[in-house]
Amino acid sequence: MVGGKQVFNIDGGGYSSLVGYNFTIKNASSLGTLTNLPVVLFDILQILNCDDGFDISNIHSFYLDKTYWTNGNTGTYLTLSGSFTNLQISGGRVVSDIGEIGIDVSANPAIDVSASMSKVDFSGEGTSVVPYTNGDIYLGYNFSNRWDVDCPGIPLETDDNANGDINLDAEVGSGFVTTFNIIGNGAPKKLVGTSTSNNLFRFTASSDNRIVYKGSKKRFFQIVGSLSFQGDLNSAIFIFYIARNGVVLPNTKVYREVGENNDVGALAVVGAVEMEPNDYIEIWVQRNTGAGNLMTVSLNVSAK
Repeated sequence: MVGGKQVFNIDGGGYSSLVGYNFTIKNASSLGTLTNLPVVLFDILQILNCDDGFDISNIHSFYLDKTYWTNGNTGTYLTLSGSFTNLQISGGRVVSDIGEIGIDVSANPAIDVSASMSKVDFSGEGTSVVPYTNGDIYLGYNFSNRWDVDCPGIPLETDDNANGDINLDAEVGSGFVTTFNIIGNGAPKKLVGTSTSNNLFRFTASSDNRIVYKGSKKRFFQIVGSLSFQGDLNSAIFIFYIARNGVVLPNTKVYREVGENNDVGALAVVGAVEMEPNDYIEIWVQRNTGAGNLMTVSLNVSAK
């Protein structure tokens, strides 16, 4: 297709679909707009010397397979907006030179079921992706948690690489005190302390000593925690746990006794934890024997 004109201007009204196989678009002013279509499928599409790309919105099932946007093109290759039920982009290449854009999702397209993009090679000195601007957005990443993205040249974004951390670090000589009102064995309770989180992807830190999984699929996480604490009475024994959704996981328990002169104890808490979307983890503690309270000096937890 040639001639310096816009190629598509289609509003399918929710009824018509568009399928293209093994073709080339060349010298167009714009690839144009496609909206309100049940299915759009392009398989093996070469785009050459075009001034601008596609503007795509409100497609039920959108599929691009082996499409090539080369360095002879300008403008923005693919702008997505509105809503999609299923979206899949697989294979091909996107070259964005200075002042050009590969994919623009800044209009925050809604994904009802799933979206994936894989094996698309992004290159060039321009902007590969203009990211989402609202929802669960993570520093250094581009897409919402409905997307699985695995493409050279842009960050990997899948539930499989979700990670989160909890960091609690008191000033030297001080700490955060978790109190126990009875002598001897009592119910477990959440460790007290002001925490921060520095490395979150598909996790959020909704409160102190808590991270919430925000992916879209259930999966197991390896939880690794380390902490330092001090008791205020010798010989008290504390038990530490990983807790999911406010319930301690018994198979993660670790015992530690307060030694002479109220020494500072250090220990690790480790476990494999299955998490659904919006599940959260925390570190909890129980005084098993003895008396006194517990002062947390440091706490570091990671979920991967």
